Amino acid sequence: MEAHGSEGMLQVDYRRAVDPASWARLRGARGEKAAAEVLPLPAGLTEGLDFSDEPALVRTLCARPWFTSQRFAEAVLGNREMTPSFYDGLKAQEVIDAAVASHRDGVWVDVS
Repeated sequence: MEAHGSEGMLQVDYRRAVDPASWARLRGARGEKAAAEVLPLPAGLTEGLDFSDEPALVRTLCARPWFTSQRFAEAVLGNREMTPSFYDGLKAQEVIDAAVASHRDGVWVDVS
């Protein structure tokens, strides 16, 4: 996945591997012509993970609140707000639609 903006780019490359250094790679660059460089993964994503035991790794990841739909179900059943919300999803879709329209029409598309 790549994201490009006016100040730079981010690229995430996911590969199934035992070596944490190659499990997921985050690359980024600032400026139009800057070369992308490997960035460290945020500690909160990799903290406490055992990359040598894939079944345990999957169980650990699925138990994390940012990785599972459990929080969504609990929010619906408990009538509680959660983030990201459906509104956040709508806004993300508007950005995606604007990017597609911009590419298709070759023009800048503002997103309010």
